[in-house]
Amino acid sequence: MSRLEGTDINYSDDFVLGQGATSIVYKGSYGINPAAIKRVMSEFVDVYKNELEIWQGMKKKTEADNVNIVTLFNWTAWEEAGGTISYYFAMELALCDLGSRVKHVKQLRDSNDGQFIVQQNKLPNFIYGASKGLHWIHKSRILHRDVKPGNVLIFKTSSGEEIAKLGDFGMSRKLSETSTGTNSAGRGTSDWMAPEALQAMNEDEPFYSTRCIDIFSLGMTSHYALSLGIHPFEYKSQFGRFIMTNILQDSVPPSKLDHPHYEADHLFQWMMNKEPSKRPKIIEVLHHPFFWSVKQKREFLVDLARCFDSKTDVDLGAIRKEVDEIYKKNLVDLKVPKSGNWLQKMGSKLETLFAKRKSSKGTKKYNGDSVMMLVELIRDKYMHFPDMVDELTKSDEYFGMGGSFSEEKFIYYFLTTFPELIIILFCSLFGKRKNPHLNTLRYNFYAHFVTVPVLFSL
Repeated sequence: MSRLEGTDINYSDDFVLGQGATSIVYKGSYGINPAAIKRVMSEFVDVYKNELEIWQGMKKKTEADNVNIVTLFNWTAWEEAGGTISYYFAMELALCDLGSRVKHVKQLRDSNDGQFIVQQNKLPNFIYGASKGLHWIHKSRILHRDVKPGNVLIFKTSSGEEIAKLGDFGMSRKLSETSTGTNSAGRGTSDWMAPEALQAMNEDEPFYSTRCIDIFSLGMTSHYALSLGIHPFEYKSQFGRFIMTNILQDSVPPSKLDHPHYEADHLFQWMMNKEPSKRPKIIEVLHHPFFWSVKQKREFLVDLARCFDSKTDVDLGAIRKEVDEIYKKNLVDLKVPKSGNWLQKMGSKLETLFAKRKSSKGTKKYNGDSVMMLVELIRDKYMHFPDMVDELTKSDEYFGMGGSFSEEKFIYYFLTTFPELIIILFCSLFGKRKNPHLNTLRYNFYAHFVTVPVLFSL
């Protein structure tokens, strides 16, 4: 173990965690804390002075304001043998980076390991953690400019849970106080760069970089994670891989995620729009339905049904009809499996059980060709679950857990049976959000959105 005299930084040459063109990262310690020690080679010190200034400025704020930024313990300049100067950064030690974790999850899938589903289900949370980290630095008027799987680091918290943090700010830049960009092309990692940044790099010209470049890179990183290692612009041919070329070409779209990742694909495609001005802001990313909890999705469906309770309002009737038509078109466009009558998709036995009621009230008839009727069914049964027969509310086969009705299990059934439901409704109703009848949706679910790309419009 080597110690930098006069500092609390210790590291071992025998434990190399990673090596790049400009630096080497060792496993070591900072005082009593396990740490990753990054040594920047002397010829690149000037490049990393920017990183140190920005990261040092984040240091005190990070712990209190954002746990999704990697903590920099300290850094020091060190005179090596021969008189050259290197910089050593001591930062908190991660379990791994997102790229390594994705490869591990893919191995679990390929070997039919029972832990596959558990680990796969963590990936959206890691994407959300990276998004929160990016939101914080964007709010602090900083551009990251090198978002990629290797710079999303995974840590274990004191409670034993795993979270993702954004790290490595070597390409970061402070935004001008009077503008939304900086006249510097930067040098990120080419396979994870936005097209406008790649073009500037190829032409060796400066360009007006904005927060949009980070959004594009985060979109590619997120797609890579959820697809278990497929780069969205990695189209293979007999001539090899041309990721950079595909990113640059307006005519080459990113690859799409298939069933059941409709919400994720909508968000990632939006983030990877080749036109910078058409990408979402990071606040829109964080509030996208892909990141909604089961509870938030349930509230959206229940509130939506309540908004349409009036059957005599002409405007609502027209919107209902339009939403139904858009939903049908989207089922075809998205190539949703078994996209016919939604009652038939649930199966005849469940359809029969839903029609039975314990109370003496008459049975409401639901039209399986209308998605708005599906929303009403979800709301009705959720709000009046005591009226459902015991086989539905107490049996583990359906919505029971330990002999009692499980609200989460009930909603989760519809979300997994109809994985396209939330995103189609969210997109199709965005343009109607200013209708007074939809104020609840506008305030609770659309407040952070300036625009939302449609999946399919009539």
